[in-house]
Amino acid sequence: MRQNTLFLTLSLLALLLLESVPGAALALSDTDELNICLCRNVAARILCKDVEDFDYVTTQSDGTHVFTVFYADKKRQIQCYVSDSLVQIKAHLKHMEYHSVPYDLNPAEMCATVDLAVPQCPARWPIRCCAEKSPDDIQEEKSLEFWSRPVPELLKDELESGIAREQNATDQ
Repeated sequence: MRQNTLFLTLSLLALLLLESVPGAALALSDTDELNICLCRNVAARILCKDVEDFDYVTTQSDGTHVFTVFYADKKRQIQCYVSDSLVQIKAHLKHMEYHSVPYDLNPAEMCATVDLAVPQCPARWPIRCCAEKSPDDIQEEKSLEFWSRPVPELLKDELESGIAREQNATDQ
């Protein structure tokens, strides 16, 4: 019985430590990273705070991302859900606040842009969040870029590299 209590206590302590260490969360998908970036930046703009002030806590099973921020006199919880076209923020500050902010997604780049100006906040530039690209995505982009060039340009590049190889062979 005592071992079970000790194990349960240590497990709970480890879980609490894991949640308090930044970057210790489990790997997130690209979409989750993009949505968390959107949530954090939109909430920061609405409350006119620094993005770094928002601590990511968890993502609930329904896709709602939960953050904490120090607001007024204590830590407050911010909930955020990203739908196909809106970033929806729910925050219990002095009273319950709800905000729905539209965003534009560029699926080719996996980047989202939000134009949000809040009167009391001096930040007026657009918010831009992009998902991190995998090495395979980068290689595919390079390949598409190469093959989308016109044929004469490809032939010219090939001719120049062939001449350079031939020159190196004769120099040796």
